[in-house]
Amino acid sequence: MLKPLILGLLQATGTFATWTAYQEYVQTHNTSVKAHESNRPSLVYSPQRPYKKMHASPKRTKKCIVKSHNDFKTDDSEYILKAVEKCNNGGHVVFPEGTTYVIGTALDLTGLRRIDIGMSLEVVSSLMLGASRI
Repeated sequence: MLKPLILGLLQATGTFATWTAYQEYVQTHNTSVKAHESNRPSLVYSPQRPYKKMHASPKRTKKCIVKSHNDFKTDDSEYILKAVEKCNNGGHVVFPEGTTYVIGTALDLTGLRRIDIGMSLEVVSSLMLGASRI
């Protein structure tokens, strides 16, 4: 019952030739497929921790307040770098809320270790301040 219906649908949609080719392929080839034997190792998956346990973070013993010119004009990058360098390896750098910082020079912050940087900030681009593009 189902086979005549399928054949009728295939003829109506113009795919009958494809179905016939498939039937010929199945009849002329061995349809039994043996399981492929693999020489790969058998792997067992289970919850494992591929990493070493992280050590406890040491206490922060230094607190560095970042100075600022607070004028929307003068580059404060030097103040920021001094505070970060002073508090590297166990310190907490603080950017006080409400203070304005202008970063006009790229900051090289590579090499920082065990340092926290706390800030509450609003980012303002130089274009918003009316500075001309270089």
